Amino acid sequence: MSQFLESIKILDGVPQNLIYHQNRVDKTLKDNYINFQSIKLDEIIKIPQNLCKNVLKCRIIYNNEDAIVSFTPYEILKIETLKIVDGLNIVYDYKFANRDSINILFKQKDNCDDILIIKDGLVTDTSFANIAFSDGINWFTPKKPLLQGTCRERLIYMNKIIPREIEVAEIFQYKYFAIFNAMRGENLQDYYSIGNIIA
Repeated sequence: MSQFLESIKILDGVPQNLIYHQNRVDKTLKDNYINFQSIKLDEIIKIPQNLCKNVLKCRIIYNNEDAIVSFTPYEILKIETLKIVDGLNIVYDYKFANRDSINILFKQKDNCDDILIIKDGLVTDTSFANIAFSDGINWFTPKKPLLQGTCRERLIYMNKIIPREIEVAEIFQYKYFAIFNAMRGENLQDYYSIGNIIA
């Protein structure tokens, strides 16, 4: 039976953007099980009192039968350089707990901090985050990511990023890139030169 993963940022004892995570969990269960049972995130997330002042990563491993919740302190990793890799037939349309297919690709990063996965000639995601590219005025995000991230959904809703098919050959027409996910947040000011992407 497949297991799925949800990572939720806990800030000062408060789960962040829980409705977006709940929507994704509900969709995952509905799409993968005929008789699915909803998991109520606000009921199963019980933050230890001694950790309430920290920035935490709440990690939930779940399927249609149970959910395992854990908490770890979180520090943002600095991701400045990306290596372009061909994802071939990779499928990660749900947030699977098993990341073997992504981990295999990650080994191709060489001296870069992370990878930029290409599928069918189109840009998708990094190994753990969605991405957007700027022409100096607007921000564009791949229309067909590997995974519909919760932070990506918020940024689209706020009209901060525009979905667009981005071919691998078009990457270097942009000036900057920024990566984001539920833990890193939606700050597009933390961006890097497009020259930091290595073909």
